[in-house]
Amino acid sequence: MKSNIITLATAATFAVAFTAHADTSSPKWTYLQAGYTQLDIDGFDEEPDGFGVEGAYLFNENVFVRGRYQEASLEERGYKYTVDLGSIALGYKTSISANSDLYGAISIERIGEELTYYGSDSETGYGAYVGIKSRLSDIFELYGEAGYLKISDYDISDASFEAGTNLYFTENFGAGVSYRKFDDIGILGANIRYAF
Repeated sequence: MKSNIITLATAATFAVAFTAHADTSSPKWTYLQAGYTQLDIDGFDEEPDGFGVEGAYLFNENVFVRGRYQEASLEERGYKYTVDLGSIALGYKTSISANSDLYGAISIERIGEELTYYGSDSETGYGAYVGIKSRLSDIFELYGEAGYLKISDYDISDASFEAGTNLYFTENFGAGVSYRKFDDIGILGANIRYAF
C-alpha cells in the first residue's frame, strides 16, 4: 500500500511540474527541519519510531548540499533495538518552469544498528538520485525522486524512491510529510520546517 502511495505521489509531482501556474514562487532549497520518524522494516512485527533532522543549503543558483539524520528504536522484554540512518548529498538543480526544478545528486549513505547487550554495527555506502520539486502555490510544495542505493555489507543494492509535500503557514515556516522506500525499509516522516 505504501509503495503504491509513493508511486502515485512521484507521478503526480512529474505531472504538475509542467502544469502549475507561472505566478507561484519557486521551490525552497535552503532550510532546516526536524520531526517524527517511523520505520517499516520487513520481518518486524512492530515499527520502530523516533526523530529525524534534515537541512539543505543552496550555494548558488544551481549547486546544493543536503544532509539528514534519522533515529528510531523499539523496546521489548528488556531489549532496545535502535536503527540510525544518515546521508549527505551534493546536487545540482535547474529550473524547468517558473515554479519547478529538476535536480540530481550523489550521496554518502550510512546505516547503523544497536541492540542492548549485543553491541552496535554500522556501514557506509553511496547513492544517486534524480527528482522534481514543484511549488504548486504560495503555500504548497511537492517533490518526488527516484534513485539507487548501495550499502554492500548490509546487502543493500536497490532502487530507492521518495516523495513528500510541505505546507507553508508563512513565507518561511511550514510543516510536511514524506515517505522513502529502499530495499525492505520504508521511512515515514512528519516535520516542521524553517526555510530561508
